[in-house]
Amino acid sequence: MRKQLLTVCLFFFLFGLNSFVQVDEYALKTVFIERFTSFIEWPSTTASQHPKFVIGYFGKNEYGNALFTLNNKEIKGKKSEVIEIKTVEDLSKCDVVIIMSQLDKKETTVLNAIKTSTALVICDNLSPIRPYASIYFKLENSTLQFSINEKKLAHDEYVVSSKLLKLSKPNL
Repeated sequence: MRKQLLTVCLFFFLFGLNSFVQVDEYALKTVFIERFTSFIEWPSTTASQHPKFVIGYFGKNEYGNALFTLNNKEIKGKKSEVIEIKTVEDLSKCDVVIIMSQLDKKETTVLNAIKTSTALVICDNLSPIRPYASIYFKLENSTLQFSINEKKLAHDEYVVSSKLLKLSKPNL
């Protein structure tokens, strides 16, 4: 028994725990997105317009089932719903918009509407939408980081907790 325990310990030492405890990037991003909502106050003009808290995604869903774990959660006092954004009308329902990295460039109508949307727009660091995003992610050395576009959020009248701002990495 002792020899088996020593073998297991040696295995973890040599190959690292990382091999066994890898967290899916998109599952982690989903958790971040849900947590962001606790530290951001929505503008009063958008806070009560919809009966549900709508999280929309635009582009090929890279998050897979992880994103749909947000369905029917209590967010901002409402039940949440995850939808695919296919039209500008879909976009207008959203409190949060997640821009996927694989975009259909032909969807210029929706892309242009996202640029002027007052929804909380979240994307990856290399997205062409990044200048219009409220929050963007960057995965570096297996560490997920995020940056907050304070000017965009202030322009859209969001109030961001100082706690969240402290965790944000400027200019990723």
